[in-house]
This record gives sequence, C-alpha cells and structure tokens, in this order.
Amino acid sequence: MAGAIAYVLGWITGVAMYVLEDDEFVQFHAKQSIALSVVGFAAFIGLFVVFLMLGRVPFVGGIFRLLLGLLSPLLGLAGLALTAFLAYKAYEGERYKLPVIGDYVASM
Repeated sequence: MAGAIAYVLGWITGVAMYVLEDDEFVQFHAKQSIALSVVGFAAFIGLFVVFLMLGRVPFVGGIFRLLLGLLSPLLGLAGLALTAFLAYKAYEGERYKLPVIGDYVASM
C-alpha cells in the first residue's frame, strides 16, 4: 500500500514515502514517482517555452496554439492514467519499471 501512496501526489508523497519507509520496494516506487514528476514538470515547462516562442509567429502560431490547446488535456489525462497504472502495480506488489525512468531509478 505504501508503494501506491508514493504516486498519489507525485513528488510530495514520493519524498514522504522515501523518507518514512525503510522498505526497498517502497523506496523504489517513491524514487520512480519523484523521477516521473520531475520529467512531467520538465515536459510541461518545455511545451510552455515552445508555446511562447512559436505562438508569436504569424499563421504558424495560430495552428500551434490550436494543436497545443487540443493536445494539452490529452497529455494531462495520459499522465494521470500512467500514474494511476503505476499506483495499481505498486498496490499489487509488482515492481513495475518504466522504460527509461525505471532503469535510472533502479541503478540508484
């Protein structure tokens, strides 16, 4: 259960579970939750910067704003679904690793 809790509020519960729990399984999921939150935040900032830069270009900016306006909610839902999936896997007792993030976290 503690492994699943690590995903509930992203990096906040990830740090809390990493500090509070001494179990290696819980700490793996806590580190993966923290890493996923950092990657998600960096992607959000990257999209925002690109939006600011391309949003000012005539014609291309309008198309880009429209596409980003349509894709942003879908990307948010995909992130929420991924987090829920990881919490479920942790709740089931499975040490599910994300392709890149999980390998990085497992080597720490």
